[in-house]
Amino acid sequence: MTAARRAGVACARGEWVMFVDADDTIEPDALGMLMARATPDTDMVISDSRIDGDITPDTCRRSILSTGLFPTGPVGKLIRRSLFGSSHVLDIPREIVRGEDMLMLLRLSYEVKGRIRLLKDSFYNYRMNDAQVTRTFATSSAFEQMFYAQLLRSFPAGDIARYTTALIENRISAVELILLGLRRTADTGFRRSAWYRTLQADIKAAGYRRTLWQWTVMNLAGPHTIRPLRIIKEKLFG
Repeated sequence: MTAARRAGVACARGEWVMFVDADDTIEPDALGMLMARATPDTDMVISDSRIDGDITPDTCRRSILSTGLFPTGPVGKLIRRSLFGSSHVLDIPREIVRGEDMLMLLRLSYEVKGRIRLLKDSFYNYRMNDAQVTRTFATSSAFEQMFYAQLLRSFPAGDIARYTTALIENRISAVELILLGLRRTADTGFRRSAWYRTLQADIKAAGYRRTLWQWTVMNLAGPHTIRPLRIIKEKLFG
């Protein structure tokens, strides 16, 4: 996916870029409506958001990692092409088959010089099918270790500490996915992995307890998650 986007950006000649996945569609007036909301100092227009209005790059990063003001995928977003000037933005290994959208957006946020505009309106039609990675991929501690290394590469070294809480929350979401996918994988020893132990150490060092628990409850749905929630609480919080 990242290679395709890299090729698309290289071929683009206009001022703006918008990605549309092969099995999705956009509304006929999508580009016009998004362009109508852009001003000369706008660098990104993000649709299907929870609010209307401008946000800072810092708020954008926190939303990508944990708060969820908008969908983290690049789809449905109008992005100024000049933001892709750094090769770092799309320097994502092909082994990262889930979350590459998040990495790209985080890196783009550090290229932003103007406004990031959020719109509640939705112009993108996301189609679900059984062959999608979101349905077929079961994460593991090995994958999350690789992903987390790329996640840290998305931040300037001196800026990582600002996002300690959000990075913990993001990894807790990965723990949830691992626990919910154990029926499909053999990663039953993930609690002994270096990635998981690092997460435990970071939670302890940050003194991060109740806020994380509340966040976890808010972001999981359905009675089938009760046991994973209990395990997370016991193993991470004691």
